[in-house]
Amino acid sequence: MENFRELLEQKRVEKGFKKSDIGEHTGCNTVHVTRLLNGSREIHPKRAYKIIEFICDDVQLSDEIFHEYSLTLRSPMNIRSAMEYAATRSKYNLLKLLIEKHEFDRNAELEEFCRVYKILYKYYTDELGAEELYRVVKGEVSIKYSDAKIMIRLLECYSLLAQKHYDFLMFTASSLIDDIELMEDPFFKRSYKVRYMEFMVFVKLRLQNDIKTARHMMKELIQTTDSQKHKAFGYNYLALSYLLEEENYDKYMKYMGVACKKYEKLGFGANVIRHNIQFAQILHNKELTCDYENEEIRAFHLAVSGDTEQAINVINDYEDKHGESAETVYFRAIATKEVNLYWKSLSMFKSRGDKFLARLSRNALIELGENEIVVDLFFNQKN
Repeated sequence: MENFRELLEQKRVEKGFKKSDIGEHTGCNTVHVTRLLNGSREIHPKRAYKIIEFICDDVQLSDEIFHEYSLTLRSPMNIRSAMEYAATRSKYNLLKLLIEKHEFDRNAELEEFCRVYKILYKYYTDELGAEELYRVVKGEVSIKYSDAKIMIRLLECYSLLAQKHYDFLMFTASSLIDDIELMEDPFFKRSYKVRYMEFMVFVKLRLQNDIKTARHMMKELIQTTDSQKHKAFGYNYLALSYLLEEENYDKYMKYMGVACKKYEKLGFGANVIRHNIQFAQILHNKELTCDYENEEIRAFHLAVSGDTEQAINVINDYEDKHGESAETVYFRAIATKEVNLYWKSLSMFKSRGDKFLARLSRNALIELGENEIVVDLFFNQKN
């Protein structure tokens, strides 16, 4: 794109927008609109995207112009903001280019920021797995600047979350909020707080089985963020909070549908949503609306359908590739109707700090006639 400012001005004139109109509709000062259009001074990337998006009214063109604008930035704070904005909106190619352009910058804080966001980029693009991410962030002991230190700790939370270590996630995430509240830049403070809220949703829902608080936090997150990626997460977990409530199956599907559309628009994550949808359909004896998303779902469906031999074969094959999990033991229990396997799955769910899904095993044991008091004593016992 040879001159994105000329194109932007051309679009503004074509649509008959006054600068004051743009400011009014985007919540930006008219001065910021003028600065973006004539390049006299940089403006914050978040403001720039709002203005670009309103003038263009075209997602692809808006992204292309914002991409070009971000690469012209010279202010270290604006560059850092552009990196965070790109990261939270899944613009990973832009994030990579910003890192490559500034990772050897003479500004020490920006250089350090690039180092940290390079780790984030590699995790987001699957160059780093969860366990490797944990090793990398634990090795970053020389980080000096407070904002970069907070991001390193957020990355540690991502690693713990991906490994389903919800108990450790609680301690790590809980220690972050005071430092986030002390952040001076309002954009980073708000953006990092949304990340923190995501982690605490897992803690409240999965670890503590505190569904009411989790739902409140998810609704707050959806209203707080303007990132479609974070909104998609919010709707996904708002749906999951209704997973075990058969009477709220329609609510589950409604919110999961919203999440799926948002993830599809972002170009990733829809496979996870399809997995969640199929899990709920099988759990509540509904007809599957598409082919099995993966072998784990196939194993669950075969077990519930009563095809014991085939279910066991699929579970064995899956565990050979991915290892035994609380879910596969639970599926095996359904297939074989062995009470000890339900107890084992309950123990495994609890061991990883997932009290929410442990309710699957807990409910099954009570339905099979196990003493409810004994089951609940174990279910509520702290790890």
